[in-house]
Amino acid sequence: MQFTETLTANQKVIYKIIRDFVYKKPQFTIDELFLTCKRNSDLTTDTIALTIDNFIRKKIIVPGSRLTSETVLTNERRAKMYRYIEANPGVNFNQIVTYFNIGNQVGYLHLVLLEKFGLIRKRKFKIFNLYFPHIFPHAKEVQVFLLRNPNILKIYQCLKYHPLNPHVIAKILEINYTTVRYHIDEMCRHSILIKDSNIFSLNPVQLVFLEKYFTVNLPQKQQDKIDQYLDKNQFPELSKQNTESIQP
Repeated sequence: MQFTETLTANQKVIYKIIRDFVYKKPQFTIDELFLTCKRNSDLTTDTIALTIDNFIRKKIIVPGSRLTSETVLTNERRAKMYRYIEANPGVNFNQIVTYFNIGNQVGYLHLVLLEKFGLIRKRKFKIFNLYFPHIFPHAKEVQVFLLRNPNILKIYQCLKYHPLNPHVIAKILEINYTTVRYHIDEMCRHSILIKDSNIFSLNPVQLVFLEKYFTVNLPQKQQDKIDQYLDKNQFPELSKQNTESIQP
């Protein structure tokens, strides 16, 4: 369904006037917009005022832009950036401009427009500016951002295959134990993992959602490695009763 098909007859009249006006004069004032609609339609003052207010509140039009919500994605690069953020919520600014091989200023301008029209939103987390589709659930923001860290994703994949402790994960992935422990603590703080003694497993409540955006299956090489450790009992610390005695 096209955007204009969702409008009432009066809204369509005003929208057409506004669309033509803001294209010619993007730096408009609300008074100018109102007077233009008044001169070019037979609608009442209240109808015009309420419709303009509704359009601005719903970000159909944005003061300072000749675009509308109907035309903001007609720019091919901007539309691709929006679809990229939809498919990869939690990407940061550097990841976006690197992926599209564009300069920081060009990338920033496109992102500002997408944000102004309510298609995306920005969140500051630590040193990063993260971008999400506007409808993305706020409670999931940090979780998807964390899994964009390659090491965190590898830990997540390991724990989907089998509950483990940090000492064993570090050996399987050949990652420094301190790094593994730091990431696991961060994942626990944001409800990605569940802890039982010193054995960690995935929080099943989050799994279905996160699988929409990440490949969470462990590569066969790591699966074989875990299986060998389990079969040969090379790592007795996998056993819960022995876990607490293991020191990194």
